[in-house]
Amino acid sequence: ERKLVVQKYLDDPFLINQRKFDLRVYVLLTSVDPLVAYVHEDGLVRFSTHEYTMKNLRCRYVHLTNYSVNKKSKRYVESNHLEEEDEDDDHEDDDDDDHQDDDDDHQEEDDHQ
Repeated sequence: ERKLVVQKYLDDPFLINQRKFDLRVYVLLTSVDPLVAYVHEDGLVRFSTHEYTMKNLRCRYVHLTNYSVNKKSKRYVESNHLEEEDEDDDHEDDDDDDHQDDDDDHQEEDDHQ
């Protein structure tokens, strides 16, 4: 006897820069009636390291946003955005260095399971 989980996979998800993502927002509810909620100013956004496609369902880097999975991708980049933002509060952002060459985003990666 095998146990299985069956679920519908969304094949047309909302994307940011052609990548799947998830948001973690911290909310404290102190009352339901009347509703009183406090949203913490910090949260978490996680992105897949590869552009979304349905051509390769086996590539975890395309379909999952888990840190434990994507940190193994050669395209993984650790975010230091908060530290940089604190240092550069009075300076304009220079986006020239932030662009990566994504030409290989369309390669099949069957070996990542």
